Parts: sequence; C-alpha cells; structure tokens
Amino acid sequence: MIGALGAAATMMVDALSFLGSAVGIRRIRQPEPAPPARSATAHLGRDITASWQYLLHHPGLRPLFLNALLFGGSVMMASPLMAVLMLDDLGLAPWHGLALGLPCLGGVLGSRLTPLLTRRFGAPPIWAQWSYRKSPRHAAHAARGRMVSTRVSPYPVG
Repeated sequence: MIGALGAAATMMVDALSFLGSAVGIRRIRQPEPAPPARSATAHLGRDITASWQYLLHHPGLRPLFLNALLFGGSVMMASPLMAVLMLDDLGLAPWHGLALGLPCLGGVLGSRLTPLLTRRFGAPPIWAQWSYRKSPRHAAHAARGRMVSTRVSPYPVG
C-alpha cells in the first residue's frame, strides 16, 4: 500500500482504521458482564483440555472447525507465496497485492450478517445451510429435502 499511495496516505488509512475501531467499540451500548469468578480448583491446562474436548466432540462444531482449519490453513499457506509471485517474479504493480486482501471482505461481511441471520433463522439452520454449500454431495441432499449427514451437521433443513 505504501508503494501505491505513499507513506503519508498509508499512515492516514491506518489511523482511520483505528478511529473506526474506536467508534465501533464506543457504539456498544451494553456493558460487558463481569467475568465469572474462577474457582480455587481451576487449572489452565484442564480448562484448555476441556475446551478442546468440547469442540472436538460437538457434532456441529467439529466439522466446521476442521473445515476452517484445512481451508484457512491452505489459503494462508499460499498467500505469502502468491504475494512474492505477483509482486516480485511477475513484476506487477503493488496494487495487485490488494487482490489478496479482497477475500477478507467476505469475512467482514459474514461477521456482520451472522447476527442478523441467526436471529432470523436460528443457529442450527444456518450451520446446516452452510455445510450444504461446502460440498456438492450435501447440496444434492438439500435439493431432495434430506437431512445433512450427521457427520457434518445433525440439524434437518427444509
């Protein structure tokens, strides 16, 4: 971004991003609840182990986590290589590197739409519909009005 806009403009964009974050945090109307008191027997290692066990044994969260791990890990593994290829080896202008950041807008859009969709449809239908969009096999089941495989999501849709 520095090469495309210059140092001053890049610093201004960075400052505006912090200002936007501050405004967004300020707009939160409900104060954050106090954290629950930790018991005397609480142990960080046991808490972390319990969290991983919950995540890996939950029938809806486990496939979503594994999908995010595999897909996100692969994308992030390729991004630095793609940036080097695009900017150095191919001799492209620095603004081409912005193309690597465009998928991040999908994450921002998804995070903004999730509360609205969850309030309207509920969390289980959203999870099930998302799992349909991840696999052609599940899309075929959705077209026939069948339930998602319990390996992906235990929630019926339709």
